[in-house]
Amino acid sequence: MSKRYNTPIAVWGNDEDPRSFIWRGKFYRVCRVLQMWRAQQSFRQYTEDKTHIMVEAVCQEEAGIYELCFERTEGNWFMAKVVD
Repeated sequence: MSKRYNTPIAVWGNDEDPRSFIWRGKFYRVCRVLQMWRAQQSFRQYTEDKTHIMVEAVCQEEAGIYELCFERTEGNWFMAKVVD
């Protein structure tokens, strides 16, 4: 089960190796990257280019699985999904 968010986040690292992030005012340290994929779609004159990264991260000793999304055309990071 998972919940989608699509909310902006701050990420340290790069688009293929995130090290940590802040979401909802809390600091998360990335323990490991579980999966990564790139999605490209074109809509008329607009091209969407995103890198999705599924990570295991810990916040105050509590671990979780998070899907981070880097929007390559704009250079923005988003919290795409949290896995329950």
